[in-house]
Amino acid sequence: MAKVKVYFVGVDYWNRPTFREIRDGKRLNRYYCDVFKLFDYGTSEEEVLKWYTAVGTSNIVYKGSMFESEPDGGTANVEIIRKEDINHE
Repeated sequence: MAKVKVYFVGVDYWNRPTFREIRDGKRLNRYYCDVFKLFDYGTSEEEVLKWYTAVGTSNIVYKGSMFESEPDGGTANVEIIRKEDINHE
């Protein structure tokens, strides 16, 4: 299974780090989150990326079609990219 490219978009109401899928330079309405590792509001992209670089992305699951959706799927095979790299893919 190919990795899905995602980028960090923020921390949702339940403190879950939330990511949005990007494919062929287009931001899709497909969101992913981690239901085990929670972050405070305002956590920076840098802090989130540092965490996942250290521990991996195995706890990230498909969330749904909206930022505030509930998790709606199993573990996803994701690659987290920086927002600044979106236009360079």
